[in-house]
Amino acid sequence: MARSWALLDDVKVENMSVDRDTARANIVHAMTLGLPEIDQLPEWEKWKCGEPIAIVASGPSLRYTLAELAAFRTIMVAGSAHDFAILRGVKPHYAVVVDPTPKVVASYLQRRSPTCNYLVSSMCDKDVFEHLASYPVTMCTAAEL
Repeated sequence: MARSWALLDDVKVENMSVDRDTARANIVHAMTLGLPEIDQLPEWEKWKCGEPIAIVASGPSLRYTLAELAAFRTIMVAGSAHDFAILRGVKPHYAVVVDPTPKVVASYLQRRSPTCNYLVSSMCDKDVFEHLASYPVTMCTAAEL
């Protein structure tokens, strides 16, 4: 039976969907793309004056809580909540993409938005970056996510 974890730079990573060599190759490729990194975003270090941000993840309750998002100025969606939220009129400012499996990511990023900044992990497959090539993308290293 295959183990469900791997050591990546001496950190035990649970339930990796790709092997260590693939993850490292993905990171090397991402670093060559010249994308801005998350700490380079103009809003990264701005004081938010206590303003809340909505972080939207998938789950059964999401269909009942979408209306609550209208109270937030900044909305961040994660993973498969992306298309679900956009199809229901939510306009996220950010979308977190961390799954290194390209087919999985492509399946929940069909309704991409030009006003959403996609925060993509450097461990994501090159096809994920290609899938988002015409959209705002900011790279996040594994330590930043």
